[in-house]
Amino acid sequence: MIKKFFTIAIVACSLTAVQAQKTSTATSKQSKTSTTSDAKQAIFEREKALLGDGWTKVYESYKAEPVAVEVNFKQGFAYTALGAVKAKESKGQNAMLIIKDGSNTYAGTQGKVSENYAILETDDFQPSSGVTKATVGVGLNEGNVADAGLVILEKTIDFKRDFYRLLDERATGFKNLKGTISGKNDSGFMTYNSTIGLGYFKNKINETAEAYEYVLEMDMTDPETMTFLNNLIPVLQELPAKGYTPSEYKNKVGNDVTKFTKDGEDAMMLISNLNTNTMYFEIAKKKK
Repeated sequence: MIKKFFTIAIVACSLTAVQAQKTSTATSKQSKTSTTSDAKQAIFEREKALLGDGWTKVYESYKAEPVAVEVNFKQGFAYTALGAVKAKESKGQNAMLIIKDGSNTYAGTQGKVSENYAILETDDFQPSSGVTKATVGVGLNEGNVADAGLVILEKTIDFKRDFYRLLDERATGFKNLKGTISGKNDSGFMTYNSTIGLGYFKNKINETAEAYEYVLEMDMTDPETMTFLNNLIPVLQELPAKGYTPSEYKNKVGNDVTKFTKDGEDAMMLISNLNTNTMYFEIAKKKK
């Protein structure tokens, strides 16, 4: 069952110094450093994993200052950004990776700076209809950057492909879909950002003592939630033929639940809380 959800704080402020720096435009693969950059080495393994998972690199840059670039989004594509930041002086400040356009912040993540590189990742960002460009930047909320790197990758959007990949990864506890660590949850286990978002930024892979859970948290008043449901319903209609048994009921607190079980185990749930206009989508696997 769904326990508790941790969402990344999307920082509305701009990156220090990025505002003042003129951004370039990511129209093709770009590299502004040698392959021996420390920032490049810091994110090499994650970049390698994403490339192996079908993502295509469209931009990279490494500098001794914040890095920002304007990205022109291609219709039908999702975007993942990797960032690495090291401060000249560590004062407990935040490193930030942000996707924004003017006053609109679409996605982002942050992490505390230490003596080593802060590694940041925003996965599977799928621009809403009408969003054709944004600035992607990595830097600090305060203080000076010693070294920074930014890599942007793209991949065609395919809801059905990603949905069935999530179902397949149940058996592994979603280990191949874990991105950066979000932190420890109330159960004392790790929570990860997922590399598959199904169009939603608020996605998590959560581990508890009993199970592994892939979770989306949605606002029922958000038009994108209807887009998600329009994509989801045709796929759910295929599941009974694949051995999944559906059921619908109200849970103990009165929320509407659509559940699919397989081999006697709860595999997937869609929970609607009309009082808070919140919807939760979960794919789970019990630990053996």
